[in-house]
Amino acid sequence: MNDSTSGLSRRALGGLAASASGLLLATGSAQAAEPTTTQQVRERLPVLARHEGVWDGTFRRVDADGQIVEEFQSRIIKRFLPDEFWPMIYHQTNIYDLPDGTKQVIDTKGKYIDGKVWFESERVDGWQLDDTADPFNRTVFLYMVYKSDPTQYVYEMINISDDGQFRTRMTQFLKDGKTTKRTLIDEHLVSSDWTKF
Repeated sequence: MNDSTSGLSRRALGGLAASASGLLLATGSAQAAEPTTTQQVRERLPVLARHEGVWDGTFRRVDADGQIVEEFQSRIIKRFLPDEFWPMIYHQTNIYDLPDGTKQVIDTKGKYIDGKVWFESERVDGWQLDDTADPFNRTVFLYMVYKSDPTQYVYEMINISDDGQFRTRMTQFLKDGKTTKRTLIDEHLVSSDWTKF
């Protein structure tokens, strides 16, 4: 996805009748309650907002039988964008130092729609939201579906420590409902100020 992208695809909205741009421009009482600033989105999704910053970690990928098949270091930069970029309010950069010595960079951007941050990259569409059932306010859930093959999708649970210094993530990759692999991720906060990176 590049800066010229004006809206998320219909597939990213998971079958909703209206497109993202249509939802953002909708009128009526329901729309009046929707956030109109990035700060209001932070207030709607306070757990996700705590993840803003720069995270370094280790990705451990395991096959369906639980055997480690790959391990590498990562840097994740999570940003809530200033209001001048509205309705694009979210930007994440994943930087992977892969075992073969190459570096992979994945950029993802998203909008707030109906309680979720809907996002897309070149490979996937998806959403993330706070788990409001968690009384400890530590959990975010994420869903992604591959653009090239909608029978392949991903669920991820992300937990942040109470002091905001550590994250643990468990990602499950599925095809037609059957697990193909998992990724276990341990991260620590490098800086809450992503503007320096």
